[in-house]
Amino acid sequence: MDNFRLKFIEEATDLINALENSLLSLEINNQNSDLINEIFRIMHSLKGGGAMFGFETISEFTHNMENIYDEIRNKKAKITQELLSITLSSVDHLRNLLDDNLASTPEVISNNKILSERLIKEINKTDKSQKFDEKTEPQNEKDSLSEIKKGETYYIFFKPNAEIFANGTNPLFLVDELNSIGKTLIFARTHEIPELDNFDPTRCYTYWEIFLQTESGLNAIEDVFMFVEDDSMTEITKIGDGTFLNDIKFTSMIEELNIADDSHFDAAQIKVFAESLSTVVDKNTNDLSVKDKINKFTKEAVISGIRVASEKIDQYMNLVSELVTTQAAFKLVSEKSGNAELIELAENFEHISNQLRDNVLSMSLIPIENTVVRFKRLVRDLSVEFNKNIIFITEGTETEIDKTLAQALTDPLMHILRNSIDHGIETIEERMKLGKPAQGKIIFKAYYSGSRVFIEVEDDGQGIDTDKVRKKAIEKGFIDSATQLTEKEALNIIFLPGFSTADKVTDISGRGVGMDVLKRKIADIRGEIEISSPRGKGTKIIIKLPLTLSILEGLLVIINDTPYIIPLSSIYRIVEQKIDDLKKSYNNIVAINGIQYPFYLLREELEMPGDYPEEVQFIIVKYEHTHIGLVFDKIEGEYQVVLKPLGKMYRNHEIISGASILGNGTIALILDTNKVIDKFSNKAFV
Repeated sequence: MDNFRLKFIEEATDLINALENSLLSLEINNQNSDLINEIFRIMHSLKGGGAMFGFETISEFTHNMENIYDEIRNKKAKITQELLSITLSSVDHLRNLLDDNLASTPEVISNNKILSERLIKEINKTDKSQKFDEKTEPQNEKDSLSEIKKGETYYIFFKPNAEIFANGTNPLFLVDELNSIGKTLIFARTHEIPELDNFDPTRCYTYWEIFLQTESGLNAIEDVFMFVEDDSMTEITKIGDGTFLNDIKFTSMIEELNIADDSHFDAAQIKVFAESLSTVVDKNTNDLSVKDKINKFTKEAVISGIRVASEKIDQYMNLVSELVTTQAAFKLVSEKSGNAELIELAENFEHISNQLRDNVLSMSLIPIENTVVRFKRLVRDLSVEFNKNIIFITEGTETEIDKTLAQALTDPLMHILRNSIDHGIETIEERMKLGKPAQGKIIFKAYYSGSRVFIEVEDDGQGIDTDKVRKKAIEKGFIDSATQLTEKEALNIIFLPGFSTADKVTDISGRGVGMDVLKRKIADIRGEIEISSPRGKGTKIIIKLPLTLSILEGLLVIINDTPYIIPLSSIYRIVEQKIDDLKKSYNNIVAINGIQYPFYLLREELEMPGDYPEEVQFIIVKYEHTHIGLVFDKIEGEYQVVLKPLGKMYRNHEIISGASILGNGTIALILDTNKVIDKFSNKAFV
């Protein structure tokens, strides 16, 4: 597939996601004109981009959607539930049309025809119902003129790269697109065209300077150039509020400057001159020339940004990960050499690599809001299917996480939400009988806590009946009738493979497949999951995740000359202890500063040979809602490690979550402290 088609697909996917989010928000507040304008703008961009890059079906289909919402924003039609449902179905269809493999299937082709007919039917409805209210029509010429004078004026400098034709882009189409959203004054700059002997018809030598007055706003202008950001130099400057192209003084000034100077216009100076047309001019300045007037002001800076493909970010992250490993080796070599100059160079190298790591890491983070849009849609659709009234509330969606984590989270979060809707939140009738509000509530919350990201999903439904869980567990042979379980242990039974309390199987739950997979998928991305569910008051599930999967801040520890890494985020405190005192302790519990800590001697637990040193390192780690000690021979210090997978043979190892290559080439295993404690505590339901 050509590069420009791939670029359009990436941009269009973002637009479609934004469209879905705006539609769901509009369903809650259907009088929000900003949302309606945003929806129209996105549809307009999809139509224009589709036509430009060969996605004719998308362009034609979106044209019908655009017509309907144009009528709505002009108050000639109203938002209805039926229209919103059709539009949301159209969003799903647009995603299929973006996929070349799906777009040509009989099912999608048929769906395109059906939805297009439904959209045209909606357009015909608006045409037949249009009535002009006398109160909304201009009463006289003065009212009509005041309506015309709404809008803004912009200066646009558009210089395509010489190779832009190779991407299948015709710059004239973009200039023409600007004509469709307002009134323009266009200057084509052709002085860079070479003599005929040197002329290459495959290269673009022309650039344009354009003055545009429009009611569509800056976003509409930016959308015109959305798919050529990397293939052109584009600067957009707002000249001011008002239709200055209707002002003879303004246009005369532009023409005068164009004749007098072959270089491109100074947008900031023209902006200030335009502002002067709306104010009282000092008598002493009336005799000044146009250039003298505008040269009194300073030029403003133009702010621009760039878009980077996610594949490039992945490449940079991999390179930085290798750089971190190389930097560790360099530091080790420099310290062994004893050369002060080399040691200083290694320290500078470490400082720069750390900065580079942090910058690349920040580039790979995305707001979790990007993932939440599909959840809003899921809650809406399933609420309708199950005849439940549920509102989906989000908090902290600006929280950023690694994009790899965001992708891995989609399925687990989908499963949690399906369970909340199907099993958790009661029907309207049931809630009314219980004295609850008719409308159920699901709250999605994301926030940072230390070096981790927490995600909470909480509903106000019926909660989990732990007595029923225990009964089902006995029936299915997971436990025997004599087993005594705490509330937490009973809740954690639902994460066992094949367990379900559902009395019947539905299309989305009840088959006993899911919660165990959910826990495993969270563990695969070095996350943890907790559940609490007071009966009758709802269920809260908390997912704890690392900030990134690529690089880990850890503590390098040693057992019998074997190196291990413990994540710094799991460590609470470190104290030095005498091994004899620990061995003499009762039931592996020791008091430190008046606080008792259970502990594990890892040399013994891991069945490693050799003797302990007299003084050992007692590392207190966080475990659920308490702290537990892990005993190691010694500590080498903090270490920044690049995570490496263990391979097929060791992928499912119980207590090891990965490995890393140290600066001296040694492989260090990364201990998952929670799994270490789970294994050695012999608890069945942790």
